[in-house]
Amino acid sequence: MAAWAKGGSVQPDPLGLKPGASNYASVALGAFFIMVAVPLVAIGSTWIAPGKGVSGISMTQSGIGIILVNVFCALLGGGIAGAIVACLTKEPVWVFFGPVAGAVMCGTLFDIGTSLQCVLFGMGGPIVAMLTSRLISLLKIDEPKVVPLGLGPGAVGAILVGFVHWGKATAGFPDLTGEFAPGHAHITPLLQLEGVLAVMALATVPALLICLVFEKTSGLRISRQCEVDGMDVTYWSKNAEEITAK
Repeated sequence: MAAWAKGGSVQPDPLGLKPGASNYASVALGAFFIMVAVPLVAIGSTWIAPGKGVSGISMTQSGIGIILVNVFCALLGGGIAGAIVACLTKEPVWVFFGPVAGAVMCGTLFDIGTSLQCVLFGMGGPIVAMLTSRLISLLKIDEPKVVPLGLGPGAVGAILVGFVHWGKATAGFPDLTGEFAPGHAHITPLLQLEGVLAVMALATVPALLICLVFEKTSGLRISRQCEVDGMDVTYWSKNAEEITAK
């Protein structure tokens, strides 16, 4: 949303300037931290009822062990496909982002899927992320990271779960009855699509309002000279010189 609000389009630099090459050590470290966090997020999204069992993020009967195994299967599948995508596209960054995209693709599958399903879904993650990245580039929107890794695999994976586990009991809470009883609803592609659209709306509307506020106050885009010199030099170099002088 911020990329779109600031003008969004990617235009060739008049002076021929381009972003510097990626620091793959930093990329690998960032991807590693995300991969370490994935199991914690997946387990933290469960509902544990002592003596009754564990419900996953979709309030379906699951287990901590099932979720952990599925997380690592998703990372494995994403890692394999990411390496292949990196080789075919000559873009090494997919080696590191492949497992992340695989985990995002399986976000709604961890608690109800099988190991094989998570491997296959995980392998689809980098492919969907790469295609989303190409689409964003064609639309000339300057957002090469979050949207390809999050929106593409996340939305596609959630909708595909609706087909793979169509009719599986979901929702409800332990000890409740009637319309709130465990398993009173069922997974369907339509409900998954509605959920995806609802989440997108919940994220898009506040983001748009925030962007409009900043656009009218401090602005969303830095000056042309700041783009050329770099933000570190523009905003902090003078302070650094003053501190050094003291």
